[in-house]
Amino acid sequence: MKNQIEIKPEDKKVLIADIKNFFLIEIGDEIGDLRAEIVLDFILKKIGPTIYNQGVNDARRWFREKFEDLDADFYLLEK
Repeated sequence: MKNQIEIKPEDKKVLIADIKNFFLIEIGDEIGDLRAEIVLDFILKKIGPTIYNQGVNDARRWFREKFEDLDADFYLLEK
């Protein structure tokens, strides 16, 4: 797996606009596209993997529970 999460260019544009809006509303600072892209790259590199891994772990736990339920259901079908 790569170290950085990749996103589609059209999604990146939206996220950059969201970051710029966040800085303006929450911090009162107007930043340009370059600074917003730097913030986005930082988030994707440093924070993204943690969030991604949590999603993988949540999915793993969900599938494990479903397979356990399925195994129990098969056991009930045995005669």
